Amino acid sequence: MTLFKRIIFGTVSLTILIVTFNLIHNNFINSNYSDLSKEDQQILLEYNQYYNAATEKDVWQNFNLQKQTILAINKKVFGSSYLINPKTDIHNPFAKEIKLPDAFHIKVYRIPYLSLERAKFIFAGNFNGKNEKYNVHNNNVFFTKYSAEESVNKKWSSSHYITFLTHEAFHYYAQEKWKDAFFHGENMSDKELDLLDAQYQVLTDIQMELLKPNTDKKVLNQFAKRYVEAMKNRIQGTNKNIIEHELETETMEGTAEYVGIKASQIVGYDYGIMYFDNQKNVPFSTVIPLIKEGKVDQSRLRQIVYSSGALLSQLLEKLEVNGWQEKLNSQNEKNPITLYSVVEDYVNNLNKEDH
Repeated sequence: MTLFKRIIFGTVSLTILIVTFNLIHNNFINSNYSDLSKEDQQILLEYNQYYNAATEKDVWQNFNLQKQTILAINKKVFGSSYLINPKTDIHNPFAKEIKLPDAFHIKVYRIPYLSLERAKFIFAGNFNGKNEKYNVHNNNVFFTKYSAEESVNKKWSSSHYITFLTHEAFHYYAQEKWKDAFFHGENMSDKELDLLDAQYQVLTDIQMELLKPNTDKKVLNQFAKRYVEAMKNRIQGTNKNIIEHELETETMEGTAEYVGIKASQIVGYDYGIMYFDNQKNVPFSTVIPLIKEGKVDQSRLRQIVYSSGALLSQLLEKLEVNGWQEKLNSQNEKNPITLYSVVEDYVNNLNKEDH
């Protein structure tokens, strides 16, 4: 046998051996929940907790993530993937149903790392991009990739499994018809930053009130009025493109952030508004002084609108504004609706009642 044939024979033999081991591992080894790695157990536990809660009351009207098929992909070398709640039972040697605790209400199949279904995601990102469709064992899926460090162990992180999953899935399923947002923290003049600082002062008052165990609706109403006044000043004194892009991005990213925070609360993970790697509940009022001192770049404003949008969403929730989510859900690219416009409508109605 020539050297070339030996190499070919050895490669084929090794491939058969690896595939055989992969099949055996997938079907006979570690097919119980208790045998899975700690991070795999945690993400399945979190999704089950979210599924149970969302089935009773969804985190956003008509979001319905619990009705979709989810694929969770472990980034670890030779890590497995988990197909959660497929629409039909799967009968395939490359998919093994995991025996879950009796308290679980989801169905899960493990997809091994050596399978054509898993190979589809080797060069994919960390989740479905807009209009990207993936099919696994005849199921359309929304996938995310996770790791123990980023998705389970890290504190105060938007990368936490259920936080990240619900945020990105909300973009994919709930905001399909919303107008794309393009705010990247554009450079603002000192005057424009001063107007933004005045807005952030009001947002801080709202932020601190919402952190209290018991919020005062009358106080929040007054803050909502001040917020609208601050925004009117900003709209008059800020470049039109900047303010439009900012409000659209604040709405798109802020509502997704709001959903991620609510999902985090369901599973008991500590994540909220203005959370960063080394500090949480950072006041909005600290942002502009840091920018003016050169300690923070203006591009950070792109990240801040996630929190300001989530705060406005929490404000609307606490004020029990009728139909606010329905109003946002009704928008499309030609007729965008911003969180600011919803708050403004609420305040206008308050002012009418006052008179």
